[in-house]
Amino acid sequence: MSRNPKEHIPSRNVKKDYHYKEVVIHCPKRRKEKHLQEKLVLTAIYVHESGKKGTEWFLLSTVKIKGEKDVKKLIECYAHRWKIGRFHFILKSGCKIEKNQAREYERLQFLTLLYSVIAMQIHNLTYLGKICLEISGEVVLDEEEWKILYCCARKTKEIPQTYTLKEVIYDLGILGGMKGAPSDGMPGARSIWQGLEVLCELLAYRNYIV
Repeated sequence: MSRNPKEHIPSRNVKKDYHYKEVVIHCPKRRKEKHLQEKLVLTAIYVHESGKKGTEWFLLSTVKIKGEKDVKKLIECYAHRWKIGRFHFILKSGCKIEKNQAREYERLQFLTLLYSVIAMQIHNLTYLGKICLEISGEVVLDEEEWKILYCCARKTKEIPQTYTLKEVIYDLGILGGMKGAPSDGMPGARSIWQGLEVLCELLAYRNYIV
């Protein structure tokens, strides 16, 4: 389970138990639409923390379950729902796609595709900072870009010999408004995209004065 900074709950490993059963959902009698089926056969899955009261999930799926392997796969898929939610959060709030107000379908389709690529890159950067901390920062920024980022975020003119991805993401968070308190952890998507916006402005200003 990932950390919850609002409630000051650290990240933790969780062991879960699960139970599943096929259930039948009947259409309410008051619904008379012809396209509605009389009943739906679903798989109900109950997932809860082992041995104590904690997080629990109630899942309903139309996927046919043949055994425990299928159940575990569905639970794993559901565990990734947060990533999907964060992607749409970046697309809507970071890229501000709704504020573009494109009125033609072809233009809206193109912009959605373009901004989805940008949102996915920011999303990947957020998670790369959690699993690939020690790789070189040059996988995402070229040498001149990361030098400007390092100097501006840390308010220094001394440039290090190496600069890891973890440091890149942390410094983007600083530019994006993160306070940098010990309890903050690595920056989230919002701090990263705001930091990238500031970095792009710095790079544009550098090109202008040169």
